[in-house]
Amino acid sequence: MASDGEVNNTEGCSSNGDLLEASVCSSAKAEIMKEMIDFKVVYNKQKFDVSFPYDETVGALKQHIHTLTGVPPAMQKVMIKGPTKEPLCRQKIHKKVIDKGVPDDCMPGIKNAKESLPPFPLSGMVNKSGGKVRLTFKLEVDQLWIGTKGMERTEKVGMNSIKNVISEPIEGHEEYHIMGLQLGPTEASRYWIYWVPAQYVDAIKDAVLGKWQYF
Repeated sequence: MASDGEVNNTEGCSSNGDLLEASVCSSAKAEIMKEMIDFKVVYNKQKFDVSFPYDETVGALKQHIHTLTGVPPAMQKVMIKGPTKEPLCRQKIHKKVIDKGVPDDCMPGIKNAKESLPPFPLSGMVNKSGGKVRLTFKLEVDQLWIGTKGMERTEKVGMNSIKNVISEPIEGHEEYHIMGLQLGPTEASRYWIYWVPAQYVDAIKDAVLGKWQYF
C-alpha cells in the first residue's frame, strides 16, 4: 500500500507527461482506490489489526500475516468466522414443526439441568415430518436405536457412523432442544429431532460422540 508521500506525488501527475509517467500515475491512483477490509488476526494470544485489499489472494494474505507473526505461509491455517446464523427454531423448516406445540406425551424437560441417560428409552419427541420418535441407547453394542412411525420401525445406527450432534434450546421452551444427528458426511444428512428434554442433551452427546468431541 502506498505511503503518504507516494499519495501526495500522484496528485502532481500531469496528463501531458509521457506514456510511462501516465501509466505510473494511473497505477498509483488505482492502488489508492482499492477497497480495503479491516479485521483481526489472533496468534499466540496476540491480536494483530490488519487492513488488507478486499480483492487480494489468500496467498498474498498469508504472506502479509507472515510479516506480522513470523509464521511461514505453508504453516498457516486461515479460518474465517462467518455471520451469525438465525436460530434453528426460527428457520422455516423447523418452525413449522415447533409451532404445533409440545407433544402431549413429551417427557418433562428441565432447563439448565444435566442428568445421565435414564435406564429407559427417551420418547415423546417428533421428527421433521411430525412423526413420533423414540431413542434407545444400546451402549453395550455401541448403537443408537431410532424408533419412528408409531414405533413399529426401528433403525439401528452405529455410534461411530454419527459424524456430529448439534442442538439448540427452543425459544420460549428452553427446557427442550432441537437436536440434529448427522448420519452422513454432510450437514444435509442430519436427522432432526424436536422436543428433546434439555437435561439429557449433554448425556446424549457424550454417549454418541464421546466427551469434548461435539459442538
